[in-house]
Amino acid sequence: PMQGQDFQDVSYRAIFEAWETLLVTEHSASIDALRAQLPADLHARIDELLAPVEAVLGDEQLIRDVALPLLRLRMRNLERMGQELGFLRAEAQAAGDMRTRQYDQAQLTHGQELLRIQKALSQRWGWVSQG
Repeated sequence: PMQGQDFQDVSYRAIFEAWETLLVTEHSASIDALRAQLPADLHARIDELLAPVEAVLGDEQLIRDVALPLLRLRMRNLERMGQELGFLRAEAQAAGDMRTRQYDQAQLTHGQELLRIQKALSQRWGWVSQG
């Protein structure tokens, strides 16, 4: 599932986290309830996100237009985290630090999650990240 940390833009992260909280606590999220949870300066961002699409899309196209960018975003972030973990592991190993094993496990976990996303993209839409 998507997480707030997947969004680098702080305003989108705040909107996502407020929406997610509403879904967990109220099991539904109206736009008015979402606006009430957020500062007024984010209301314009909500309006941008809710702007009507010029053409009505079919379900499959809508999924592609929403899910693919989200999966790509998650994949990019996981790739970046994997690189950071690699650097941390190399530093720990060079210093003889016992955290090397923890970094190994974290890299394995991130690698598995990245593989799941790549597999989902390739199975559902015949697409895999191009980097």
